[in-house]
Amino acid sequence: VKIRGYRIELGEIEARLREHPHITDTVVTVRENTNGEKTLVAYLITDTVLGTTIDTAVLRAELADKLPEYMVPTAYLTIDTIPLTPNGKIDHRALPAPDLDAFATTGYTAPRTPAEEHLAAVWAEVLGLPQVGVEDSFFDLGGDSIRAVRLVGALRAAGYDVTIRDVFQQRTITAMATAVGDGTGESLITAVQPFAQISDEDRKTLPADIVDAYPLSQIQTGMLVELMSTENEHVYRNINSSRIPDPHPFDAEAFRRAADLVVARHDILRTSMHLDGYSQPLQLVHADVKIPVAIHDLRGLSQAAIAERARAYVEQENRTGFELATAPLMRFAAHVESDQAWRLTVSHLHVITDGWTINSLLMEFLSTYQALRDGLEPAAYEVPSVRYADYIAAEQDALSDPQTQEFWQQVVDTHSPLALPATWGGEPGESVTARVPFADLEDGLRKLATEAKTSLKSVMLAAHLKVLGSLTAEDAFHTGVVYHGRLEAPGADRVFGMHLNTLPFPTTRGAKTWRELVERTHATETAIWSHRRYPLPAVQRAAGNSDLINVMFEFQDFHQVDTDAVDVEASLNQGTTEFALNAIASGGAVQLGGSSEFFTAANLERLGAMYRSVLEAMAADADGDARAAHLPADELFRLLDTWNTAVEQPVDDCVHELFAAQAARTPDAIALTSGSAHLTYAELDERANRIAHHLTALGAGPERIVGLSLERGPDLIPALLGILKSGAA
Repeated sequence: VKIRGYRIELGEIEARLREHPHITDTVVTVRENTNGEKTLVAYLITDTVLGTTIDTAVLRAELADKLPEYMVPTAYLTIDTIPLTPNGKIDHRALPAPDLDAFATTGYTAPRTPAEEHLAAVWAEVLGLPQVGVEDSFFDLGGDSIRAVRLVGALRAAGYDVTIRDVFQQRTITAMATAVGDGTGESLITAVQPFAQISDEDRKTLPADIVDAYPLSQIQTGMLVELMSTENEHVYRNINSSRIPDPHPFDAEAFRRAADLVVARHDILRTSMHLDGYSQPLQLVHADVKIPVAIHDLRGLSQAAIAERARAYVEQENRTGFELATAPLMRFAAHVESDQAWRLTVSHLHVITDGWTINSLLMEFLSTYQALRDGLEPAAYEVPSVRYADYIAAEQDALSDPQTQEFWQQVVDTHSPLALPATWGGEPGESVTARVPFADLEDGLRKLATEAKTSLKSVMLAAHLKVLGSLTAEDAFHTGVVYHGRLEAPGADRVFGMHLNTLPFPTTRGAKTWRELVERTHATETAIWSHRRYPLPAVQRAAGNSDLINVMFEFQDFHQVDTDAVDVEASLNQGTTEFALNAIASGGAVQLGGSSEFFTAANLERLGAMYRSVLEAMAADADGDARAAHLPADELFRLLDTWNTAVEQPVDDCVHELFAAQAARTPDAIALTSGSAHLTYAELDERANRIAHHLTALGAGPERIVGLSLERGPDLIPALLGILKSGAA
């Protein structure tokens, strides 16, 4: 089975359980929690003759020593017999549903105050868990930024003045209860009214069918300007195609009705874009929009023919494009491959979507289609407490916030943009990719995340920063990291739209261990979180409109996708980016992509090998040396073997010894020229000797290091030679 992107062998878990001396048989199955997320449940038959009672919390801890965290069952039930169907197979439907007592939490600490009880209830409801201990870490419970949005939204709706930064910093209910108190009981969620963000003059000129209008975000505006100013037909025109295994006959009418229903629910899917015609660029939300739907029946064709038809479809979609002033900026298509599978293909402009939106759209569309296909009424849609218009308002608030302005000014003033190696590129015009697998290292990487009290994302970002630090001589630099600006409000994770913002992530050398590097990385992530809605174009203006970011990192975990309903490994996606290098960590691998202008294919593979080497070191030892150069074997061979030993003559003397010998031979020859200043070999050697004697008196010698800070000039060479003469480095 697959859970949260992991491929899990249930038989391996069962084999480990049967190793217990008092478990005679077992079956492990998958059930969904209240949020529709899958969890593992273990049913145990124990040695009842001995009257054995198994402490499931201890059992869970024992399993955690033998299995990866994601393979340890969440709930344990003792049953008398394993129910079987008439043909002798396990009858999973007859297994009892786990109750609260079945969920064993290692080290579970129950709430001790009314405040902790209230917070624990909200945490459990949002995270889809039967109970949450007050000492359980948010990240150990599967927390990430999207789940933090849900949690903070629910807490704010309950009257708690909490931010996502609070969740990332405090991490437990105990810490949060101390910081936020009992709550006021009054919702802290506010939303802007329709048309509140435009002038009365603009509103008077709107078409009659418009139900709201508000400005474009700065990222949206930049995308549209680039889209209109380039001849590249792929720029910000995305196509996502998901394969749907389906034993039921494809229903074209249900497909069309599902498309109409989903579009009617979401403002951004009924939105047109207008760069002119109003006092500022606006996006207009239409009351009713009919989305184009195409059905392509490919049944009976060979796989080669299906692939050719798919390629032709993509080319046609790219040529067709979209009229910005005409909604919707999206089209649906069904490609029916067989009686057992079809594809949902969505063509869209990136200006109205992000990755979370597309994957949420996929699951919402699929559940709606399946209900209609089966003659059922689709589940009632719960309207979120905020809209995409509220995200636009939040960006405007960030732009006017002096603290946020100061934060980003400080980042660009104190950290240099990362410069990629100038010699690693080739001829421009091609795309190059490389894949760095880390699924086999994931247990160690997650263990590091737990020890650092953070998430796998922070670990992967720390690895990314370490690799980039190997490419630059700067001690303080920044590189692009993708953030989302979704609001801390109930249902904000279900608001469709383009919420992404790539921001400069500052980092400084000096972390001694991997644990320290991850902790530092998480601390910077947390500091940025309150300022994440400040748009990249505004940060670029603060930096003097220079080329601020050429490398982008993103961690993707679209855990809303049901991998039983969608064949994620057969997904096909086409999109573009403006960065020289993209590093996307997702599904057990880091996908590297870039332009041949900056990386040849061979050099991108070299870079990928550096990622792998760093990840191996991080997974092996949380307290390993993060300052060392972690290079793959072929790079070390290149640096230390053939090149290092292929010399024309042996090196038997030190530099300062060779210089002293030359000074003895030609004492009056000019050894150094700096502008109008000249030093002979004798003068230079005498200065170096004076410095060496001074340093020796101060304790310099073998295994000692002397710091040197001098500009190029006549004093630099005597100082270098003097340090070496003292025996120090």
